[in-house]
Formats: sequence, C-alpha cells, structure tokens
Amino acid sequence: MIVLRSEQLDVFRADNRKKLPESIRRALVKKGLRVEQQDGALVLRDSRQQPTRLTFAPDGLPESIVRPSGLAYRFEFDGSH
Repeated sequence: MIVLRSEQLDVFRADNRKKLPESIRRALVKKGLRVEQQDGALVLRDSRQQPTRLTFAPDGLPESIVRPSGLAYRFEFDGSH
C-alpha cells in the first residue's frame, strides 16, 4: 500500500488534475529525459529507442504506464480524497 502525505494529495484535487500531465512532462525534461507527447500520452524512449508510455484519464490523472515489453501498470483512484 502506498501512503500519501496531505501535501501530496493536493496534486489530485480536481482543479490541479488538468495540469498534471504537463507538470510531469516538465519534471522529466528537467531530469534530462526526452519526452514526446502522442495522443494525450507522454512517451519516453530508452537507449534502444523503445517507448514507455504514460497515459492519462480525461480528468488528467495518470491512467497507465506501459513499458516497452508490454508490461502495463494501471492506476485506479477511488475518489475518496
């Protein structure tokens, strides 16, 4: 189980959700990663140019991470915060 601090929960407030994909993109670029935007997803490429996709739900929350191997991590939010 992942536990979030109250200041981290601010990111998930409805008014901040739409800004989340761009905030994540800027943070990744700041770390020196090359990030492309494709069909509403953020795409990062490894040294072999294989893509990892970070997709977002219409409200801006992360929806999934799909690795080059096809392994997918899906996120679900219960809306309780």
